[in-house]
Amino acid sequence: MKIAIDLDEIIVGFLDAFIKYHNDTYKTTYHKSDFFSYEFWKIIGGTREEAIDKVYSFHDSHYFDEMEPLDGAIDAVKELKTDNQLYLITSRQDDFKEKTRAWIEKHLSNTFDEVLYTNAYPKNGISRKKSDLCSSLNVDVLIEDNLDYIIECMKPDRKMILFKYPWNEQREKPKGIYVVSDWNETLKLL
Repeated sequence: MKIAIDLDEIIVGFLDAFIKYHNDTYKTTYHKSDFFSYEFWKIIGGTREEAIDKVYSFHDSHYFDEMEPLDGAIDAVKELKTDNQLYLITSRQDDFKEKTRAWIEKHLSNTFDEVLYTNAYPKNGISRKKSDLCSSLNVDVLIEDNLDYIIECMKPDRKMILFKYPWNEQREKPKGIYVVSDWNETLKLL
């Protein structure tokens, strides 16, 4: 089976680290439960461009370098690798490929058949669609935390697994999406 897996909020706690960075740097008191959207400017205020600047600054901070894997993620991904082709498809920007590659090498060396970037919200380059990447790889399963990407990538013969987070809880989900709370539930589905 070909399985595409997102990185942030699926394997690594990007938002947890970003919130810590933002609270320490800007003296705010945000919690993950405040993030009803993954479009950060809707939560932290300011313009879209200002939020992108903050995310870029976060990438250059020690908070980014110290991000930890989510509970059960590393073992689950390694278990999936035994019988499947795994592809990491992340929305991270091309500007941070080197840092991302180093994190993956440290925690999941030789696990993914390929690592692809959509370059969402870039300062440089162009964005790519997850649906195009999933189609070009002909993936059978997508494991994701963003409902918009799930909907974009849906196909009748593709299993869609959505991790439950505040930014997708209040939205209606199309039929055919499996909503899970953690990696244990994910492995049971697969």
